[in-house]
Amino acid sequence: SLCSHQFFFRAENMLRLASRRLWQVSSARIRWASSFQCEAATKLLDEYASKSDTKVLTEFDALRVVGTFGVGVLQRTLVDPNEPNEDLQSKVPKVSAVKGILRYADGSLVTHKTEHKAIELAVPAENAKKVVDTFVERFSKTDLKLEGLMFREWVEYAPSMGNEILLSAYQDPVFGPCVVVGFGGVLVDNFKDEFNMPPFVIPVAYGVDSFLPYLKESTLVRLIEGKLRGREKLIDWEVLEDVIRSLAEGIMHFSPYNPEGEYVVDEIEVNPAAIENGRLVALDSVVSVTPKSKTGLMSIPSEKPISKIAQMCQPKSMGLIGCTEKIQGKTMAQEVFGKVFKRMVRTSAAEMLLARMMKATVFSKTKKAITNKPKKAAGGKPSFMKRVTQWLQTAVVPQNFNPCNSILDRAKENPGVTVYPVHRKASEIQGIKCVPTLEEMKKKNGGEPVDVLVVAIPATDAVKALEECFQHNYCNTVQLFSAGFAETEAGQGLQEELLGNLKQLDKISRPIINGPNTVGNWVSGPQSFNTIFADDPQALVVGDSVNKNLPTVALICQSGGFAVARLSGFSSIVHTSMCVTVGNQMDMSATDVLENLLVNGPPQGISEPVAVGIYLEGFAAKGDGLRMMTLVRKARKRGITVVLYKAGRTQAGQAAVATHTASMATDYGNFLRLMEHSGAVVCSNLEEFHNLVTLSSLLGPKLKELITSEEKPETVGICGLTNTGYLKCGMADSLPKPVPGHKTKIVPTTYEEHTMDAIKKVYADYKLTDVVEIGDFLDVTPALHLAGWHELMTYLLKDPNPCVYIFSPVISPQRVPTPKVITLLFEAITKDFPNQPVVTTMESGARYNKMRQELWQVHGTPCFEYADVAMAYISKLLMAWTRPF
Repeated sequence: SLCSHQFFFRAENMLRLASRRLWQVSSARIRWASSFQCEAATKLLDEYASKSDTKVLTEFDALRVVGTFGVGVLQRTLVDPNEPNEDLQSKVPKVSAVKGILRYADGSLVTHKTEHKAIELAVPAENAKKVVDTFVERFSKTDLKLEGLMFREWVEYAPSMGNEILLSAYQDPVFGPCVVVGFGGVLVDNFKDEFNMPPFVIPVAYGVDSFLPYLKESTLVRLIEGKLRGREKLIDWEVLEDVIRSLAEGIMHFSPYNPEGEYVVDEIEVNPAAIENGRLVALDSVVSVTPKSKTGLMSIPSEKPISKIAQMCQPKSMGLIGCTEKIQGKTMAQEVFGKVFKRMVRTSAAEMLLARMMKATVFSKTKKAITNKPKKAAGGKPSFMKRVTQWLQTAVVPQNFNPCNSILDRAKENPGVTVYPVHRKASEIQGIKCVPTLEEMKKKNGGEPVDVLVVAIPATDAVKALEECFQHNYCNTVQLFSAGFAETEAGQGLQEELLGNLKQLDKISRPIINGPNTVGNWVSGPQSFNTIFADDPQALVVGDSVNKNLPTVALICQSGGFAVARLSGFSSIVHTSMCVTVGNQMDMSATDVLENLLVNGPPQGISEPVAVGIYLEGFAAKGDGLRMMTLVRKARKRGITVVLYKAGRTQAGQAAVATHTASMATDYGNFLRLMEHSGAVVCSNLEEFHNLVTLSSLLGPKLKELITSEEKPETVGICGLTNTGYLKCGMADSLPKPVPGHKTKIVPTTYEEHTMDAIKKVYADYKLTDVVEIGDFLDVTPALHLAGWHELMTYLLKDPNPCVYIFSPVISPQRVPTPKVITLLFEAITKDFPNQPVVTTMESGARYNKMRQELWQVHGTPCFEYADVAMAYISKLLMAWTRPF
């Protein structure tokens, strides 16, 4: 994958050079695109590398580099304070901003000059010598070393909103090379925190072109282009666009993703870049650089052997480290009373205590179960208290539940998987023969590594076992159940040691590790072996009423508890074909699982999912955010919807995920905007995640043409039908606000002429015309009975214009339809129009709960309680589906 990525990068550069053209920005400014500037920047970086090992360049040197990245720079002179400067007036600009170049005692550069009084503004050339002497005297009394003074041409302008811009390019650890544009100067943090207007971030490797239409319609650009009332035009959009493209090409060239670059520009920041006479000029700049040899090379496609994930999900051979020979249990009596109970169980005091405890809530179900037992024949019936005593003495509560033993129990039911419990002493466990060592396991497997090795032992022992696996190639994949790694302070070193040893192995033949702190995988189908452990495996899936004809969904979760809860929650609504939990993501990440699903296909025997739900606490590997964006876009092109829930959105949340799965924190605002830009559906709460995964799985296949089309429509219409005004208002209020730059608008639908005639006829026939007008969303009032509903819905569903239909009846004083009648109405519509994306709602109390559940489970028709909630969910999906590729 690395070689193919390098080939792609070179081919892309060749295409850019072949299609290179002049960018004419204004009559006074014409320049070539930035491949030549990257060459010039490389020469400058070579020069600086030979002079110093410091990572941060001086501002004088930084401005030289900034100039090669397409940003305008002003005339400037570097003055050495240790040399004679008698003729200084003729060498510096007529009026200058003077900045001292200072270093701390350890040689590091001082980047914030204002607090050290190392800046003088509007200095005439004739005062240059005096300023140099003042600086020399000022810093001779401090621990700071004055290395030089930069005299930069003074620009006379009045700082105001819009004429100072932040221009930045940097290497984001999650999203790769990025360009940032926003309000500059001191306004950056204020706009982000107080007005929720953070700088605009563009991940370059994802594609600059897809972001520019959104930036062009942003408040910043409309302000500087004079498109806001009362504002004069400051600059042309084409000037800013040219600079952005130059920064993008430069930061991509000097990034870990370019195998041909010799350096990595970690950051290049211009704040502010002033707008002066229709051009952008750098007033302040910071540039930091690292040699490529110290950063390594990165690739957007995973370099891990992710194709082995199929062996993890559908193994033919499995090793288990951590099985116990005996599972100890306690009687209920021991559980409740411990050793004390044993001494008093036969006494009358015990009976009195039990009688009192039976009154407690905790024993209410036990009492009911015992008292409802059939009575024995007269003379042979034991007393109530004796039955309680007997139950407490015999009922066993499992203790010290062991994941490996649970998996071993399941292995007996799957003869297609050969299981090798690894145990030094036991000859067999639970009827399955053991092997004493990993070496013996490989021999028993025909000299081949097992498909998956499940490890559930303490972290320190797990590291030793896996190092042995690395040396002798005992397994292709590892399920590392063990906890106590990077999620704890003590285990951080263990995880780093394990990961370091793993990276030294060959990238193709090495095993891929899931975990640590994972709870296993769940894959449907007869060829699968599920390693999600539970005391009662049947508890993972509840309900037998799953409609097997429903499309499938896949789950990728960082939390095992979340995975188990969703498997149970989805089981009666949608068909979950696979669920992979990734724990700490030390090696295999959620992004890897998604890439394998899209590149190598789903596990054998199951269909490709129409929706993928991902619970994510953070990214563990550098660049995983960028990879996730590209994979979401790839999924959309195949009609697959990716629904994301990101935990750790606040400072408290980030602290929580750090101790749960040791996830890399990332700014949630950036995560939200960038993932939504790629077309992911990002959820704000867990209930929304549940509903959007199920809704997208039911509507997605019916709207696949909209999802996969390259050319998105200008409008997408929603048909809304209700019998009360407040629901009509609620639906209208829940339509999405227009997003600047987003081509497609989500609006109430328009109808064909013949449909409007049919609507008017229904209104007239049922005498609704004098009561209510025909609006954007249709309100038929409580006067329309169910036969009229069916007639009107039939007309609406035959119209080609609506994209989605929401039908929202509600009870009224005039009509109280039974749940059965409502179910029959929607059942008939679903049967007559099976391919139409219909969403229904029905509130009016718990009486209709079972009806809503039946529509979901039996008929595959989404039915929510509230119409405004349904509209909000639909709008969120449509906004994601209409994002341009």
